Amino acid sequence: MSASWPRGLTWLVFLGLVSPILARAAQRRCPVLAPFFCEFRNGTAGAGDTIRLWRYWSPFPPSGQNRNSLAYRRSASRGARRAAVFPRFLPADVRVERLTLIYADLRRIPPAAFANLAVTDIDLQGNQLTDNIAGQAFEGVATTLRRLSLAWCAITRLNEALFRGMFSLEALYLEENAIRSIPNKLFQDLRDLRYISLAGNRFYDGLPVDVFRYQANLETLDIGYCHLAVIQWNLFSGLWNLKTLDLRGNYIRELPMQVFYDLNSLDTLKLSHNAIRQLQSKVLVGLYNLRVFEMEECRLTDIDADVFMATKHLRELDLSNNGIARFEPGVLLIGSLHRVHLDGNRLRAVPSDIAYLFALRELDLSYNRIARIDICEFSSIMNLTTLNLRENPFVCDCDLFWLRKLRTALMRRWHPSRPQPFIPGKCASPPLLKGIVMTNWLDMRCFSNVYHDTESCEGG
Repeated sequence: MSASWPRGLTWLVFLGLVSPILARAAQRRCPVLAPFFCEFRNGTAGAGDTIRLWRYWSPFPPSGQNRNSLAYRRSASRGARRAAVFPRFLPADVRVERLTLIYADLRRIPPAAFANLAVTDIDLQGNQLTDNIAGQAFEGVATTLRRLSLAWCAITRLNEALFRGMFSLEALYLEENAIRSIPNKLFQDLRDLRYISLAGNRFYDGLPVDVFRYQANLETLDIGYCHLAVIQWNLFSGLWNLKTLDLRGNYIRELPMQVFYDLNSLDTLKLSHNAIRQLQSKVLVGLYNLRVFEMEECRLTDIDADVFMATKHLRELDLSNNGIARFEPGVLLIGSLHRVHLDGNRLRAVPSDIAYLFALRELDLSYNRIARIDICEFSSIMNLTTLNLRENPFVCDCDLFWLRKLRTALMRRWHPSRPQPFIPGKCASPPLLKGIVMTNWLDMRCFSNVYHDTESCEGG
């Protein structure tokens, strides 16, 4: 008795043999077989239609792909010589919203390469374009384009007319290239631009003063890790709507006075990983709505007393991993602060202004040189939820017994989804207690000192 051949397996074998033939016919735009692969309808890809030109063809669309997109990957059989003339492989009557040509080994974009496509989103990330982008490369789609990505394309030079006519462009990605200079009027027509990323380029000679002159609607500007050493005092003039400014990872040594004067809407300022040793008065003038200030690992040692005077709405302050030994009274006197990170500095005492931060919720004092903490410095902070005291040379005696009570209060407000509320340090002295967690050795015989210290704070 012969075994019966499973019907499902028969269909699988049939599809495996026939699919390449059908796919090739569909690639040639066969009007009969195309609907199975390219989903053409009356010669036009409308809303809900997808044209997919992948390295391999399959009747089953890739998971997670946007159905209103045009995706292209250079076929291995076409060879690198045709990579630069990819528009020949795109149907002339295609109407889609998104064109994706990522990591397609493109080495040149000729003039009017996208003239036959009414796209609003073009992603060219991960190609090898260097300086082979024609000045009129986006002619024909400039007026409809809203998002353009040229990231990770090894671009060394940009033509001054490259973005000409892109009045509706909202997002521009130019990060992780090798651009050394930008023409003064490169962004002249990008009047509606909201987001621009230039991170990871090589602006050794700085940026032109008026390069962002026409971007009054810009909301996010990323020029981090660009080898910038000098920031001109009027580089950000006119950016009244800017909300996020990223200057991390540059070689900036000094911030000019009132350099952020026009950034009245700025919400987040990132200056970490620079070489700024001093924050001078009037540097942050104009940042009336600033809520997040990050200045981590900047070799910062000196901060003028009135530097944060204009930032009345500051909620998060990160000055970690610098060389700050002390804060002048009044520097941290910002009543709106919720999170303060002072870890990795050279503090020998808790800043006196901490006692007046009534809205403070998170405080990180780890990796400093603090030996003693007074209960009066925390008696008025009723909203505190996280305190980190790790790696400080504490002198363990009965004066620190109040920390056990503080730890109990923090644990009551703690939720498992949040970080540990209290991270104690270890004793550095006396020698018998060296290396022991500071809250573990305390005995009940110190209990009487707790109430005495609290009453003295209220009296003072």
